[in-house]
Amino acid sequence: MRTGKVKLVVVDNPNLDHTTIGLLSAVAEMERTQISERTKASLARINEVIKKKGSYKTKTGKTITKLGAGEKLKAAQKLGDTAKIAAADERANDVASLLTNLMAQGLSYRGIARELNKMGVEPPSRRRNPNLSKKTEWHASTVRNYCLRIGKNK
Repeated sequence: MRTGKVKLVVVDNPNLDHTTIGLLSAVAEMERTQISERTKASLARINEVIKKKGSYKTKTGKTITKLGAGEKLKAAQKLGDTAKIAAADERANDVASLLTNLMAQGLSYRGIARELNKMGVEPPSRRRNPNLSKKTEWHASTVRNYCLRIGKNK
């Protein structure tokens, strides 16, 4: 359905028009539906085998007795949370002395963020993902969170 007057130009195929794009969209939707149906059918088949035989052997030789993460999910979440907290604590401790010194100078969180950006100190988003292509910088809220984490708060 075409309601607006926006012209769409596809850079890697400028000859596409709205009809062709609509057709490709319909084919992609049909493919998504088929993938979903095949996945559900496979899982149902595996469940049937588990009900009949008590287990299912995968192509790689792994034996499955039930589908889903079940009781392992909560343990995995807890491990993930613990790892994230440890990484955040480590990042905060790396800049703790800088934050303490800047706070001692009486700077606000915004002022500290400005100084850290001027000094070229990598912000948390860049440290978590060094290959990040967008420009990242310190913000007052980030400085506040780090100060809370290291126990230095105004």
